[in-house]
Amino acid sequence: MTRSATISGPSRSAGNWRSPRPPYYATNKRKEEPSQRALRDEELKKEITRVHEENYGAYGARKIWHHLQREGIEAARCTVEHLMRVLGRAGAVRSEKRHATVPDPATKRPKDLV
Repeated sequence: MTRSATISGPSRSAGNWRSPRPPYYATNKRKEEPSQRALRDEELKKEITRVHEENYGAYGARKIWHHLQREGIEAARCTVEHLMRVLGRAGAVRSEKRHATVPDPATKRPKDLV
């Protein structure tokens, strides 16, 4: 062993490191059995869709999260937000305030007499 290997630890060439499993096997495992998170996300997607449709699409992530909490379904608010983005769902948004009259730029304005 060289002096640098003793200071910084054994190098890869020393044969003391383990290589990770090839990604092929990990990918195949994921295809066979979904992870706990994927299973939980699928359940939550169904619940989020149900609550969103029950409230005519007006509820956003925060209100859906509160609704799920009241029903005893535990989920983080950020998870609800993430899944709503994945589902393409959003709550109702207030429209921009409309003005009844729009001034015509071609008309002459009265002079300021002050």
